[in-house]
Amino acid sequence: MLYLSRALVPFSDVSLQELGVHSSAANALLGLTGYLSYRDGRFTQYLEGERSAVRSVFGRIEADDRHQLMTVAELGGTDRVFPGWSMQVLDPLWYPTGGPVDAIDELLLLTAGSLDSDEITKNTLGGLVAKLAGSVRY
Repeated sequence: MLYLSRALVPFSDVSLQELGVHSSAANALLGLTGYLSYRDGRFTQYLEGERSAVRSVFGRIEADDRHQLMTVAELGGTDRVFPGWSMQVLDPLWYPTGGPVDAIDELLLLTAGSLDSDEITKNTLGGLVAKLAGSVRY
C-alpha cells in the first residue's frame, strides 16, 4: 500500500537526521520503504509496503502529539516506487523549489483531510511520486 501524510511539526536539522536514522531502522524491520521530506515546518511522508504495517506506523504518528495529521492518501498499487529506501530523508537542497516534492506538498495542503474517494487527486499524487522516483539522487 502507498500512503502520503502531512503534519505540522517543528524540527531542528539534528532532530530530523535522528528521526531519519530511527525511522529507517524501524521501517526495515517492518519491510517498509519510502521517503520523508521536511519543508517550511511541514512533513510529507510516503510509505509503501504491507498494508497492516503501513497502517500501524501511521497509527503511531497519529497518536504522537507532536503531529497534527492533516492528510492521508491511500494510493493503492503493489509495486514499490522506492524499493531501496527503508526511509530516506530528502534534502531540500537536492530537490529545489518547484519540483515534485513541492508539488506533492502543495497538493496535500490543498486537499487537507482524507482523499479516499478522490481518484483524480490520488492519480495525480501517484504520478508525482513516480516523477520524484525518476529524479532520485542516491
